[in-house]
Amino acid sequence: METILLPDIVARCRASDRKAQEQIFRTYYGDFLKICLRYANDQQDAEAILSDSFFKIFTKIDSYNGTGHFEAWMRRIVVNTCLTYFRNHNGAYSTTSLSDTDTEPTNAPNLQSTNEAFSRLGMQELIKLIQLLPPMSRTVFNLYIFEGFSHKEIAAQLGITEGTSHWHLSSARQWLKKKIQ
Repeated sequence: METILLPDIVARCRASDRKAQEQIFRTYYGDFLKICLRYANDQQDAEAILSDSFFKIFTKIDSYNGTGHFEAWMRRIVVNTCLTYFRNHNGAYSTTSLSDTDTEPTNAPNLQSTNEAFSRLGMQELIKLIQLLPPMSRTVFNLYIFEGFSHKEIAAQLGITEGTSHWHLSSARQWLKKKIQ
């Protein structure tokens, strides 16, 4: 979508113009579905989260004040909708750990070798592996790696300690690294 047209499209969406809403939907569907797939258990859940996200975007568009990037504003709604899904579908923040057969106790992960392993995969393969992580580890991993949240922010969002956030990230990285290699 051209940025020159963005103020016009936002204004039309505020007026409930279905064609403008469809244009935004078509433009961002793929990118936002990838976000939802990283948090969801499967494709069907991801599509339900995405549908709910677009509903929120279009019903709350009046709260977008025009400062900052519109795409970033929408992305925040998508991520928050994913977090709501996580809270609603995983009880009181399930802390299920990776099974003992899937991981071995190790020292802190080597970040460089983890990143190298991740770079060997395509996005679809990585998403499939991420979906296999336990819900809490998956959510911490997504928030830290893809959304750029700090451990302090993750802890506040999920009601856990910073140390627990670090542990889930480390466990997720180790498990993913082992599966990729």
